[in-house]
Amino acid sequence: MAPISLSTYLAQARSDIQNGNLEEAREIIEHLATLYPQHLKLHVLRGELALAQEDFTAATEHYERVVDLDPENATAHLALASLIEEDDVLAAIGHLERARELDIGNQEISRNLARLYTLRDGEEPKEMGLTKAMFARMLVEGREYARAEEELRTLLAQDPERTDLQILLARALFFLGRSWEAASICEKILAALPNSLPALIILGSIHYKNGLPKEAQPLLEQARSLDPENKRAQELLGYETPLALEEIMTPLVGEEILPPPPPVIEELAEEAPLPPAMEEATPLAESPEVTPEPARPVEEYIPSEEKVAEPSPEEPMAKPPLTEEEVGEEMAVSQPPVEPLAEEPLEAEQLKTPLEQALEFFNAHPDDPQARLNLARVYAQHENWVEAIGHYRALFDAGPHAVFQVISDLEQLAAKSEATQLQQLLGDAYLVAGRVPEALAQYQKLLAKSK
Repeated sequence: MAPISLSTYLAQARSDIQNGNLEEAREIIEHLATLYPQHLKLHVLRGELALAQEDFTAATEHYERVVDLDPENATAHLALASLIEEDDVLAAIGHLERARELDIGNQEISRNLARLYTLRDGEEPKEMGLTKAMFARMLVEGREYARAEEELRTLLAQDPERTDLQILLARALFFLGRSWEAASICEKILAALPNSLPALIILGSIHYKNGLPKEAQPLLEQARSLDPENKRAQELLGYETPLALEEIMTPLVGEEILPPPPPVIEELAEEAPLPPAMEEATPLAESPEVTPEPARPVEEYIPSEEKVAEPSPEEPMAKPPLTEEEVGEEMAVSQPPVEPLAEEPLEAEQLKTPLEQALEFFNAHPDDPQARLNLARVYAQHENWVEAIGHYRALFDAGPHAVFQVISDLEQLAAKSEATQLQQLLGDAYLVAGRVPEALAQYQKLLAKSK
């Protein structure tokens, strides 16, 4: 049988667990573990399988491992809250609070948290409003990075051990252009949690963007081992990271396991042009020396009318000088044909544009809101408003968090473009979010423009 995508196989394993086909799920998990032994989602599935088998000790261990790898994993926080509720209500409350911050608008989480507050306090909470941590996370997702930094520093002053808020602050600083402040935060996280996936992604991307591929490579390769499809990298940094979305095909259980593809990061470090270092980057003079590679033939020779090769010492000096036209003809004739570098063909993925990558991944994952959001953003960058607006509008049904991200994008786009459809969509987004006054103001602006 033909291989299937890794995402599809993971979903099949989860479906088997939910339907009670535990042995089939176990076989898939163990099979995938031989291919991707560090994959974070396999730890999640092992936790779900242990829960279904009522092995609560093993389930707790797996989910705690997931939280260490990524403190922003809402599934793990929810599971741990239910596993430890009877023994430690306060710790369970902490996990539910994290889950609620990560899944804003999930009413079931809010109800369960209110129930635990009642157990702790002896009375029901008056309301379950927006917390400061939730607000800070919404600011980051809405690209209000400067304001988010203020909120996050205040929160971390009160609770400096919250790794999830440290990661959120590192993201905000990264997008504010203060990359080495973000790097410092990530280095501290990795000193305590060497396999922290978000810290690996952010720090590796910082080194790569600042012209330090050797420092970036081990970090990004470790991140890729934890998240082979690079979905988490895209959630955190989008197209600001060299870890592009990947569709990985996987052999089925019992089929021959092919050797893994060559590391993408190594190819990027050698082939991809690196952007200039930011102002904070280490000066080139302080960088470690790199032994230059032997000269390689260029792929195409284009004669130049302005540059003429100096005559070889072996050429007779008495030969009269050539005219410019003769020089061009002489060089064109004498230049040996250059063979293309067939021995090192570029991978197809390296030739794809950001739009092609985003479109391909969305087609493979049409129900993934992040995949749709990435595609909408790329279309917007190309000013393809018909496609961009269609995808943004489809995200109205993806929940409050997605709507918040859509509004943030549209506000920035509407400030640069007077496209009527775009302005209309912003008003519609305000209305969906319950921001009626802003929706009315946007519609009035459109009416005045049409008169």
